[in-house]
Amino acid sequence: ALRCIGRLRASLREHPLETCAGPLPMTFSGGIAEYRVGETASQVLARADAALYRAKANGRDRVEQDDGAATPDPASAG
Repeated sequence: ALRCIGRLRASLREHPLETCAGPLPMTFSGGIAEYRVGETASQVLARADAALYRAKANGRDRVEQDDGAATPDPASAG
């Protein structure tokens, strides 16, 4: 998945969006998380979302993988 996302990022960077005002450079930030046995969909998505926000915080135009830390199910919070 990481290689695939890397190719997507490179393609977006190499092909700016053509607009009437001229080319608009594009960047891509992403977060990747792998399903773990017994995990709910919301837990996987929460870990991917956290990785996405790490990518943005670390300079944007990058991809971060889940660090493996346990993320509680947001539905059970509260």
